[in-house]
Amino acid sequence: MKQLYKNHSFSNLLMGRVMINAGDSLYYVATTWTVLQWTHNPLIVGVTNTLLMVPMCISFLFGPLVDVIPLKKTLLLTPLLQCLILSLIASLYLIDYLNVYALIILVTVAMFCTQIGYPAQSKAIPLLVKKEKLLSANSAMSIAYQGTDVIMNSISGIVVAIIAFIPLYFTNSLIFLIASLFMLNIKIPNLNNKEKSKSTYLQNLKEGAIEISKSLLLIVALVSGVINFGLGLLYTWIPLKADDLGGAYYYGLLMALFSLGLIIGSLVTPYIKNMNIGYGKLLILLNITSGLILIIINYIPSIGFIILFPVAFITISISNVSLASIQQKVIPEHMLARLTTIITSISAISLPAGSFIGGLLVKNIGINFTLVIGGGLFIIASLIFYISKPYRLLPQIEKIEYQHMFKSREIQK
Repeated sequence: MKQLYKNHSFSNLLMGRVMINAGDSLYYVATTWTVLQWTHNPLIVGVTNTLLMVPMCISFLFGPLVDVIPLKKTLLLTPLLQCLILSLIASLYLIDYLNVYALIILVTVAMFCTQIGYPAQSKAIPLLVKKEKLLSANSAMSIAYQGTDVIMNSISGIVVAIIAFIPLYFTNSLIFLIASLFMLNIKIPNLNNKEKSKSTYLQNLKEGAIEISKSLLLIVALVSGVINFGLGLLYTWIPLKADDLGGAYYYGLLMALFSLGLIIGSLVTPYIKNMNIGYGKLLILLNITSGLILIIINYIPSIGFIILFPVAFITISISNVSLASIQQKVIPEHMLARLTTIITSISAISLPAGSFIGGLLVKNIGINFTLVIGGGLFIIASLIFYISKPYRLLPQIEKIEYQHMFKSREIQK
């Protein structure tokens, strides 16, 4: 792991990712809480979360662009645009031209930049580090990502409560400006772009969709969609639960516990390659465990809730980090952004639906039972994975190769 940090370009990518995620976390929490305080309407909070997730759902449209636009330019411009958007939000509020709808729209546009930037960052990793270091590199990126979440989510609720709107969003824009400076210092190796010049945007998109349809990654994406529906419920559940408990402090606490589980998962992921159990069977067991925890967690003492709530989300991080490493290992570089964004879109399309329905469920059946439904979805996902024999029989993560994930002959380079 130490050798990774000696890699100047990877270190800049890592620090840029830290700053971008800090900015994303801050404006996500600030916007969700601001909408709740301005409207006091669970349904509008659900709609807000839904809109903020729409860019992730259509990220498959960005994959072909990331594959053909110079990577350095994408890495640099996306945080710079977010800096400008957040400055605009603060300026509109300053002159009293900002309402809740304008806030939601502008932050949604900022999220589009995030969804273009993330596949570009993912594509850069295998260009900057050796193949045998991919799992460690993705783990480091995820630890940075989730570690920033833990810190920002811990303080965001308090920050939103005590800092005025204008300095909050101006400070947030400065974070993205710093991120763009880190991205400026990344040196991307020269790539052979002949393959890219032969195909149109639509041809590239179609080619990616065909390859995904022939692979086990399609099943992974579809079942991940079931889990993401549960996470969508949770993203709406957290601010409403915090409001029920007493305010912004509890929002920060719940988000911190959620992120703590994710960072623990990122920390342990490099060690799963040493476990004598297949990757498929391991994740089936972990998802069942997570589902059971979410089902019982609201009906146990508070100390049990604090301990088990982060444990429920360790699985999410292990799954995300390991899947990213598998994709970077088996998918050719010239198609990496296309295929990964299609997978992201398929799995994420249920997130906004879950968030919207989460608002309806909390309003009609209560906060506690909404979380039970979320836990049940984790268990259903595990059962579907178990039924899929190719997934269930996947070997240890280090032994997974192209032939385990794709039915067709190898993608032409």
